[in-house]
Amino acid sequence: MKQESLRVLTWIQLAARKFGSLEEYCLFLTEELTARGHSSVLAFPTRPFPALRERLVAAGGEIVELRVPRGLKEAVGLGRKIRKLDLDMVHGTFLPMFSTLPIVLKLAGVPRVVFSDQISRSG
Repeated sequence: MKQESLRVLTWIQLAARKFGSLEEYCLFLTEELTARGHSSVLAFPTRPFPALRERLVAAGGEIVELRVPRGLKEAVGLGRKIRKLDLDMVHGTFLPMFSTLPIVLKLAGVPRVVFSDQISRSG
């Protein structure tokens, strides 16, 4: 049975200024998705630093700049960008899941939206 090829957006709401664990995760995910015949799109609020950008692209990743919308005009603009990317899934980290963002993603045609909760809690 042949698995369908997916186009996955990993959206990290964090400026990539160094090669840390989250950037390493993005690189590993891109390598694995590409090796399995899928497409990896990575979104950051600003362009990642050059060395990381080069490694992500070399691994098969596509990099885009996306920002969480603040208001209707920005939400409409984000929806247009997302629709053009033709995504099968969005995986968001450090994004506001209890906001209008999931609605914008769904209205833009993304069938699967997943958020990771990366907040540390003390006990």
